[in-house]
Amino acid sequence: MSSTTLPYITIPAPNPPSDLKESAVLIFLHGLGDDAEGVAALLPLLHTPHLALSHLTILSPSAPHNPTSRQPAWFTPTSLSPVPTPLLADDDDDEDDEYVEGMLAAVTSVMTLIEKVVREGTPRERVVVGGFSQGGVVAGLTALSTSISTCASASASASASASQTLGGCVVLSGYLPDRGLKYVRSRFSSRRERERDGQAEIGEEAETETEIEDSSKTGFERDMANVKEGLKFFIARGKRDQIVPGRYFREMREKLVQSGFAEVGQGDEDEGDGNGNLTVKEYEGMGHVIGGQEMRDLGRWLEEVVPAL
Repeated sequence: MSSTTLPYITIPAPNPPSDLKESAVLIFLHGLGDDAEGVAALLPLLHTPHLALSHLTILSPSAPHNPTSRQPAWFTPTSLSPVPTPLLADDDDDEDDEYVEGMLAAVTSVMTLIEKVVREGTPRERVVVGGFSQGGVVAGLTALSTSISTCASASASASASASQTLGGCVVLSGYLPDRGLKYVRSRFSSRRERERDGQAEIGEEAETETEIEDSSKTGFERDMANVKEGLKFFIARGKRDQIVPGRYFREMREKLVQSGFAEVGQGDEDEGDGNGNLTVKEYEGMGHVIGGQEMRDLGRWLEEVVPAL
């Protein structure tokens, strides 16, 4: 997959702001076997009058044809077991390599599209990346990758802030694969450490408790702390989903919480109102589809994440 030729459909904002700094963009990735036209037919529901999202432009990219699965795919699909399975002795077989390499190529392509949007004037913190099923996998990894990457670069010059992250990430009926997360961690942890090491002064000591505590963290952990200040997640699934087993959704939720994301409504009452930055939704009777109530909930979430200015 080329990182420079990702085709997409534009669903323009009904009432685009004259100042691009007030604009907002949702990049939404379709699922396995679908295409940009298919999901683009549903996305205009976010522009209905009862939602204050007339400033939102939506981009719907198309995945390339995958020769292995013989259909449009962001990466070569793999089987998803409803129960945990032991790791194979040969964990680096050709099939697994194809799965991971395709996934990371898709992430790179979407990151390139995000940078194009930002260069054209939309603030990074007003860009949301999302997707359904396989598209949700790529969206989740992309959101973490691009946010950590920009925070790492800014942090090297002591200017990291929430504005260096994307505004949000939407994962509908998807998951966060371990192999992809390991790549994100290893890639940006090593990059961050190289940048930090290049600026550190030999013999320099931390002078405050905060600096001492921060010095015990890896570069990846410090960057994740900055990412969590700005990036918000909306993850959702149907409880009757027979394609992506429920355990993958639960594991994604646990991984995000373990990384420090706070689930909406789950905060300690003594520490605030528990608003959090991780919205979790499950829908009774819904299968592996994008549902009407799900779209309404997503719209309300977008109103908060990239509000009209």
